[in-house]
Amino acid sequence: MVYSGGHDRSILGVANGDYAAAPVASSVLDRMADRGVVDRDKLRVIFETESFPTTAFGTAHNLNPKLALLIRKAFFTFDFEGNSVGEEFSDADRFIPITYRQHWKDIRTIQQANGVEYTQEGLSEE
Repeated sequence: MVYSGGHDRSILGVANGDYAAAPVASSVLDRMADRGVVDRDKLRVIFETESFPTTAFGTAHNLNPKLALLIRKAFFTFDFEGNSVGEEFSDADRFIPITYRQHWKDIRTIQQANGVEYTQEGLSEE
């Protein structure tokens, strides 16, 4: 297995003939095609998962409930227009509530297939 170092590098690798195929986020491919970095007509998508959130935020289970509620309110009333968050996530206009079980099913499937295990040792910083 060869690692390119990122979705954009993988896309460029396929576009330039360095790789036969690569797993990438469709949103990264879309942005690169929109900027003219790659010609989407010269690439072929062979499999696509259901959409899933590109990022997530959460709070600790033991956080003061009033503070947790205020944090949720801040996210769900945040205005994406006219700021760097809106520019970065131009295909979104708001934060939505998600569950790991429902919305990241494909990610869990990929991790399971790759033997990813979450252990305390694996989570520690070195």
